[in-house]
Amino acid sequence: MSGSSRTVVIGVGNDERGDDAVGLAVARVLARSPPPEVEVAELSGDLTGLLDLWAERPLAVVADAVLGAGPPGTLVRRDVTGGESLPTWGGYSTHGISLAEAVRLGASLDRRPGRLILYGVTIAAPGWGRGLTPAVAHAVPGVAGLIREELARPGADPRGGP
Repeated sequence: MSGSSRTVVIGVGNDERGDDAVGLAVARVLARSPPPEVEVAELSGDLTGLLDLWAERPLAVVADAVLGAGPPGTLVRRDVTGGESLPTWGGYSTHGISLAEAVRLGASLDRRPGRLILYGVTIAAPGWGRGLTPAVAHAVPGVAGLIREELARPGADPRGGP
């Protein structure tokens, strides 16, 4: 549903790559009881799909796995609305393009949301298999809670209004 006036939260990851599924796990927690006027989506694979999910949204929040930002389970938050502070997050991506490249591509194609907030959860390393390691699994409810708080802040009207 691109071009919606609703906020979107997008969990990114791969259920078959261990801790890489953390973004999906965060989205699933939020989807059980989504905040009002917020769409929750999951994206596995090619991150160019982000452009369709977040285009013309007033606010998009993306949750994903990252490397090199501290011990496993560490949270990294970046507001990249203006394109500054694009995450490199250790150069880690299990996707066709990195999250930073998707943000840049969205900017060059004018397919970005009004505001873009990225939440990363540090993982030790991608691996094969299902399930999160204990430290990363422990971080999931906290990250979902922080995203809920983010959406409840003044100026984060999920309908795109003032």
